[in-house]
Amino acid sequence: MQPARTAAALILSAATALAQQPVPQAAAQLPTFSESVEVRVLNLDVDVSDSKGNPVTDLKREDFVLKIGGKPVPIEYFSMINEGTIHAPDLATAAPDQILDTYKKGDDAFVPRNFLVFVDLGYMPPGLRNRSLNAIRDLATRLGPNDAMRVIVFNRLPTVLVDWTTSKDVVTTALADIERQGVGMSRLQAQTQTIAQIDSMGQGRRNASSRIQIARQYGQEVGIEIQTMIQSMRDELVTLTPLNGKRAFLFLSGGFEYQPGFVMAQYAAGNFPTLTNMNARDISTELTKLIQRANSDQITFYTVDATGLEAAGTAASEGTPQANQVGFENRPSLTFQARQDRQNGLSQMAVETGGIALLNTNDFQAGLSRVYQQVSTYYTLGVTLSKLGLTG
Repeated sequence: MQPARTAAALILSAATALAQQPVPQAAAQLPTFSESVEVRVLNLDVDVSDSKGNPVTDLKREDFVLKIGGKPVPIEYFSMINEGTIHAPDLATAAPDQILDTYKKGDDAFVPRNFLVFVDLGYMPPGLRNRSLNAIRDLATRLGPNDAMRVIVFNRLPTVLVDWTTSKDVVTTALADIERQGVGMSRLQAQTQTIAQIDSMGQGRRNASSRIQIARQYGQEVGIEIQTMIQSMRDELVTLTPLNGKRAFLFLSGGFEYQPGFVMAQYAAGNFPTLTNMNARDISTELTKLIQRANSDQITFYTVDATGLEAAGTAASEGTPQANQVGFENRPSLTFQARQDRQNGLSQMAVETGGIALLNTNDFQAGLSRVYQQVSTYYTLGVTLSKLGLTG
């Protein structure tokens, strides 16, 4: 069983009172009003699959154990969503909030699936970009009439390509437009240019400090762009939060450096690794805030590394017209380390929100089919917080 996310309860309360200042006697007899808002029911979505990755759809309430604060709690609401639909038997035991979030038709209720597609062009040459975009276009064609998509393209700054829409045609046309564009690759080009500049200086100790300075500047510039991207993703969560149903954030990228400039500094140091102490920028704090916000809003990250599966010693972009032809190929250990560094954030976002990270694969269609399956077939467990003494 793959848990969808860590259970968390957020209790909000507010009160208003008359100002504490002298007032006329008649007015002083007016009643004081107060207002409180509580989260009464906590819902937890859980997807269950067998060893072959197929969904398990015959489990009962008693097959699950739900713990809050390490202690088992009674599961009061239980429903099974199969292919985006709650069938009549499960409607009787579904949580009240879940029923309100569905679109009813006859004895069945349909749970909307909302996909926010965020395409990061910073590290994707056109050939790899188009291959993964084709898979997302196929995913869009599977949307139901009450499902929705929004498409954002990040190229140093975010651009809304398609606002929330239920139209498959609008989404597929917009994704095709991205494929025809020759833009992006800002971080890929910066890496290429920086490596070329470092190589032009030679590997002697005399030039080592200058090479490190070039790597440090690269780390600063790329780090700022990555921080801007993460902030843009946090801003986009706001558009997902009010939507009913499943909320999926699909992040398509060539990856982003977890420690911008760190691997580049090792490349620049060459045979003088003691010179790599450059205090590389770490984006872990910003990434943690993004993940925490997503969890509090019940949003799941699904991440795709569009560079796919690389053969040993082969550039991911090899064979593309505008490919990055310069990299760390002459330093295999750095090639592996750089790839891991770019994938760390993709893994963290997916794992810590209960999603899926599609890494080191060229079969994007199969991977996105798993994503579609997870947002379409799952169990929802619910508890009433007030009965547990968790509301205030």
